[in-house]
This record gives sequence, C-alpha cells and structure tokens, in this order.
Amino acid sequence: MSMRRLAISAAQTAAADAADVQPERRPGRRTRPQDSIHARLWPGVLAGFAIVWLLLAFHDVVSAAVQQGALRHAASAEQAEAAWRLKSANPLPVRNQLRLETASQGSPHKF
Repeated sequence: MSMRRLAISAAQTAAADAADVQPERRPGRRTRPQDSIHARLWPGVLAGFAIVWLLLAFHDVVSAAVQQGALRHAASAEQAEAAWRLKSANPLPVRNQLRLETASQGSPHKF
C-alpha cells in the first residue's frame, strides 16, 4: 500500500470517527424530548394503561350481564314452579290459598 493511500485511508477513518462522536453535554443544557428514551416510552405506557382499563371495563360489563341473566333465569324458574304448584292443586280451597300466598309475595303475574 502506498503512502498516499494510507494517508487517505487514515483521513477517512478520522472523519468517520469524528462523525460518530456525540456532542458533549453541558451541565445547563437540556436535551430535546425526541432525543430522550423516556419520550419514546410514554406513548407505549399510556397505550398499555388504556388497554388494561378497557379490558377491566369490558370484564365489568360482561360480569353484570351474566349476573343479570342468572337472576332472570332463577326468577323464571321460580315463577314456573309456582304456576305448576297452583295448577296441580286440585281442591279449590288449596288453589285459592296458593293464589293468596303468591299475591302476598308480590308476584305481578295472575294465575
């Protein structure tokens, strides 16, 4: 390798090294927000919190719907049982007594 090529190679290496050097931070100098790792991290953190909050809200709504369905099913079963008892009671006095009990419990249905 000739001396000229070696000198050019050394100059190119020095120029490349100078381009890779970060500027010195002075004590009073602030960095720009886009230069900070924290500035790039905040949108992801906020998105994560939003996703967790939405999942918790969805869980709450679905749990309430399941509970309401179970209550509706239990009320329907209770009403069907009361109607069956009323219809199976053959003697009229027993049937009237059951109607009075059903009315006193606040059932809106007429048998």
